[in-house]
Amino acid sequence: VGARGLNRQRLYVQFGSKDGLFCECLDLYGAEMAADVLSILVQKPQGIENIRRFLDNRIEYVCSDNFNGCFYINTLRERDLVPEEAIGRVQRHLEKLEQGFRTCIRAARRAGEIESAASPQLLASHLMHFSFGMLDLGRVRSDEKALHKLAEYVLETLQS
Repeated sequence: VGARGLNRQRLYVQFGSKDGLFCECLDLYGAEMAADVLSILVQKPQGIENIRRFLDNRIEYVCSDNFNGCFYINTLRERDLVPEEAIGRVQRHLEKLEQGFRTCIRAARRAGEIESAASPQLLASHLMHFSFGMLDLGRVRSDEKALHKLAEYVLETLQS
């Protein structure tokens, strides 16, 4: 704050409170994530290839020098310390991502790329858990080759 010549009180007034500022930061992160990674899932034609590109993108991020973890995971980890509104905002952003997975799964099923009888909801949840687990564990383990192998295995389980 000081390095930028900003006044802490002015920021809180601008955003209503420290909690308001925090929630705005979550929304900005969500907008950047949507522009970056969610856009991969909505590109036409949707299907397995979109999911693969999404996972590849996340692996590249986890293995990059500028990987600092995930703001959403960090927020959820501190659930007792952040405002309930912040948790709701994270949940809404994550729902958009999960919806992107469900849409790709349905498209892949129509194209014959997925044979699994499991519901799109269950498969999308599986992808969410894998993706965010990778982001969380990426802080201590980021072997790119091993992560790509895991991602391929996850894709294979979707397709069988």
